[in-house]
Amino acid sequence: MLMKSRTLIVLALSASCSSSALADWYYRSFKVECSRDQIAVIDYSAYNEAGEARLLERNVIDVDKLSTWRTTEDDLNVPDKPLPHRRECKMGGKKYSIVLTNQSNGGYSPPVPVVNITNTTNPRRPIRIVSECALYDMPEGETKIVLSISHPQGQFFRDGKLVPDAPFRKPACGYHEYQR
Repeated sequence: MLMKSRTLIVLALSASCSSSALADWYYRSFKVECSRDQIAVIDYSAYNEAGEARLLERNVIDVDKLSTWRTTEDDLNVPDKPLPHRRECKMGGKKYSIVLTNQSNGGYSPPVPVVNITNTTNPRRPIRIVSECALYDMPEGETKIVLSISHPQGQFFRDGKLVPDAPFRKPACGYHEYQR
């Protein structure tokens, strides 16, 4: 009986230690979808196994791979040199350039995605629509920046709800102390 109770205690301790050692990890990812009528930059991030599975899907952009990495004096891995993901799209007879990069969020959490969208129809006079939009405060659920023929300056949606247009960039791009 004593042997069984010791085994039970050891099993209980190892189970509690292993479950407390597991932590949620947020896998940051994006999709860019282009059609004749709209361009959507979609936050496709998720926690744990769901996040890992999404990274394996076709046309999903891993935010971690949008830069090289360096180690700080505090032994933290942080984004270093950008490795931008570029995508060219056509919508409503106009050309757009979407550039995704990342930046450090202080080193204790995943890097922050940064979105730039430019109307490049006239290459001599490109028009920046979304500039250095650092998406810090990413809620659970879907987050999108959508440009459409009816809203060529873009709209921002959080969890399916429209963030007011005027100006959509400030509530959309969470300005933060780490921003460039």
